Amino acid sequence: RLENILNTGPKKKGAAILVLALVLMAAAGILIARNHGGADTGIIGGSDGPTSIYVSKNNGKIIKDLYDSRQQYVGNASGVGKILSLLPFAPEMTREKMELQTEKQPYGLIIYGRSQQVEPDRDELMKNSYLLFCLIDNLGYTEYVINDGEPVRFERAELEKNLVQPFTAYNRNWEQFSAFYASLMQDEATDLETATAQ
Repeated sequence: RLENILNTGPKKKGAAILVLALVLMAAAGILIARNHGGADTGIIGGSDGPTSIYVSKNNGKIIKDLYDSRQQYVGNASGVGKILSLLPFAPEMTREKMELQTEKQPYGLIIYGRSQQVEPDRDELMKNSYLLFCLIDNLGYTEYVINDGEPVRFERAELEKNLVQPFTAYNRNWEQFSAFYASLMQDEATDLETATAQ
């Protein structure tokens, strides 16, 4: 009778094997998800749906510094200046000065600079505008005046149409912003000029 209560006989191995199999399947699923990303991890919508993202460890410090520099108001000149100093402008471009337009909405940021290129790289300026709109909550437009040429302007509302969520959704936490940054900086995955034209 005591043997029936304590079940001192050989243990069933089926339950242990089932638990081990479930653990291995969960681990494999996590590895696959980390290596390939999911369709719902996209940031910028394309003609074939959201773009998958991957965050490089090499960009970790840049992304963290940018995220830590977030501003509520474009009127904070030192905060906006810090963000500009961290943005990934092309090496051939030199920023000379900035102007903050804070008298009436939409609030704006005008960036003056010099470039060795005759025409400014619109894709590069657009990527930086995406980052600026994500990092400065009340920024309504960006304008770039390169080599005293015609201004290149980007409106927050226009670029936001290309996103899966509003800009403010991507600066709520470091992980969201990191994914946003990685999506923008993928050379082969996203053509921002094409995305804007859609």
